[in-house]
Amino acid sequence: MKRRTVYLALCEKCGLPKKITKYAIRNYWKNNITKDEYCSNCHHHTEIPEHLRKIAAELVGEAK
Repeated sequence: MKRRTVYLALCEKCGLPKKITKYAIRNYWKNNITKDEYCSNCHHHTEIPEHLRKIAAELVGEAK
């Protein structure tokens, strides 16, 4: 059985996990296109800190 890696972001307000795709990490998180993640449960915007952006870039193998 092949293992799949799943990336999750947690809402600051309610704690609901949200699956983050490799596409989103590569194209939005790493390039600062997106400033926050939206929670569909409590409608809160959680800011993506700079240290997580650096980790995201390392995860997709394209560190700045």
